[in-house]
Amino acid sequence: MLALSPETHLFLLNAGLLGVAYFGVYPGLRVKTLGRIATIDAAVTAMAVSLAGAWYWGLDVAFNLLIFQTNWLIFTLVTLFVLEIPLVVWFLRKYGSDWRDDDS
Repeated sequence: MLALSPETHLFLLNAGLLGVAYFGVYPGLRVKTLGRIATIDAAVTAMAVSLAGAWYWGLDVAFNLLIFQTNWLIFTLVTLFVLEIPLVVWFLRKYGSDWRDDDS
């Protein structure tokens, strides 16, 4: 069995969740507005934090963020944010969304 480092474990979790959101859920939205995407994104973030917490809460595991060591929560949020930046740019270019919050 392949043993993953804690950083790789959470990085793959975040990449997988964002992949499902940006390549599955968001393109399927009939109307792509900031409000709808933000709501789903909040759920994706909650899911990432919940799963990471289930795996690492209470364990004394340090996560390396290149310039400093941190805990599972900060590592999850920072890597989720960093992974999401290029996906947002790609999504805006591909779908031409102007992010108006007009849910009509």
